[in-house]
Amino acid sequence: MNLERLARMTVGMSGADLANLVNEAALSAARKNMDRINHDCFEDALARVQLGALRPIVMSEKERRIIAYHEGGHALVAYHLPEADTVNRVTILPRGQSLGVTQFTAEEDRYNYSRETLMARIAVGLGGRAAEELTFGLEHVTTGAENDLQVVTDLARRMVTRWGMSEQVGVVFADYRADGSDISLNMRRTQPDDVPPQSRTLVVDADGRLQLNGAMPGRQYSFAMAAPAPHSTNGVSMNALIDAEVQRILSEGREMARTLLSQNHEQLIRLAEALMEHEQLNRAQFEELMQQE
Repeated sequence: MNLERLARMTVGMSGADLANLVNEAALSAARKNMDRINHDCFEDALARVQLGALRPIVMSEKERRIIAYHEGGHALVAYHLPEADTVNRVTILPRGQSLGVTQFTAEEDRYNYSRETLMARIAVGLGGRAAEELTFGLEHVTTGAENDLQVVTDLARRMVTRWGMSEQVGVVFADYRADGSDISLNMRRTQPDDVPPQSRTLVVDADGRLQLNGAMPGRQYSFAMAAPAPHSTNGVSMNALIDAEVQRILSEGREMARTLLSQNHEQLIRLAEALMEHEQLNRAQFEELMQQE
C-alpha cells in the first residue's frame, strides 16, 4: 500500500466516506479472487466511488477513437501546463453517465487561485474539443464536449462577474440573483472546491463546488456538468459586456489548448493509440508514455 498517495487522493473524505471506500476496495479484491486488498484495489474503488460504475456498452471503433482523442486532449493539455493539476487517470471505459473520463489530482492544498491557474483549467477543459477539431476537422466535432463547455463557461463567468479578472468589466462584483441577493451566500467561502477546475472531466455540484464526474471530495476531480448561471439584475449593456468578456476568455483558453496540441500532435496520437489498446492509463503509465521520445 502507498498510504501517502492514498491520503492525497482522499482529502476531504469523512470517516463514513473512507469506510465506504474500504468496502468498495474489498469488493474489488473479491471480484479478482484476491486474498488481500492492495493499492490497485483502492484505486479501482476510488474510481468507482468518484466516477461511477463501469457501464458494459458496445461502441464501434470509430466511437472509441473519437473518445480516445477527446480524453487524450484533456490529459495532454494538462501535462504541458505547469499550473494545471496532475493527471491521475485517463480512460475511455464508460463510467456513470460519461463515455470517457480524465481524472485529476492537485498536488497541494490551494486556497487562492490565480488567473493563470484558472486559465489553465479552462484550457484543459477545452482540450477535448480542441483535439477533436485538430484530428477530425471542425465538421466532425461531436456532442461529447457538452459538460466541458458548461463547466468552463461557468468558470469564465465567475472570473468576470465575481473575481474581477476582466479589464473591460473591471473590479466589480456583478453576479447577483434576480432578487438582488448575493449568490455567494449559498456557497462555501474561500474553499478550494468552490473553484470549478478540471472528461468526462469537470463537474460543479448543486452547492457550486467544483468536481471534474460524480461526488468528488477534496482535491480529486474529473471533467462533466455545471450549475446554471444565476439570473442577473445588471443592465443590458453590462450583461452584453459580460457575455463578450466570457467569450473572449473562452477563446483565449481554446487557443491555448489548440496551440499545445498542435505543437505536441505526435504525443496526442501516441496517447490516443495507447488508450485504444489499453482502454485506461493510470498516472504512472500516462507519465511514462509522455516521456517517450
